Amino acid sequence: MRLSRTTNNNRRGAVVIIAAVLMVVFMSMVSFAVDMGYVATVQTQLQRAADGAALAAAAEMNRSGLSAAITRAQQIGTLNTSSAGPISIPTSNVTFGVWNLTTRSFTPSAPGAGGNAVRVRITQTPNLFFARAMGIGNTTVNTESIAIATPRDICFVVDLSGSVNDDTETCWSTTAINNRYASAGYPT
Repeated sequence: MRLSRTTNNNRRGAVVIIAAVLMVVFMSMVSFAVDMGYVATVQTQLQRAADGAALAAAAEMNRSGLSAAITRAQQIGTLNTSSAGPISIPTSNVTFGVWNLTTRSFTPSAPGAGGNAVRVRITQTPNLFFARAMGIGNTTVNTESIAIATPRDICFVVDLSGSVNDDTETCWSTTAINNRYASAGYPT
């Protein structure tokens, strides 16, 4: 019995078409996996830099003023890098304002007015790898961090009078302290 080859000739090249379609699907999945992972990494690195810059600026704003706080935020930004390159924070991306604890919202202040908080924004545009095959060359990544400057006064008090003494304790410690320091001029 002889097999006819004419039935198989009609299907020649079908695998090439299927392979081309699957190659596009495969490249889309690789692009999504690799490029989205890369963008997520850049986002994390920028967020870390924004958090550090905002905390440094908040610590500096009450101590040395607003311009020193902006300079400090920019210095912290340059100490960090992302996979997309060095991080720079423009002066316009450091905003001072008021953080409302009740509404959990930031309201920018007038320039030079200060406030109790600082907001730092960082933007970068990393180039993508596999998404270029689909016509997407880069994407923009934005991060923002807000830090509150809450000055704290710390006072360490040593009470030698015994007025803060534990009432359940006998007054042996007050007597001992008075005997020791009375000769040095401290009141008993």
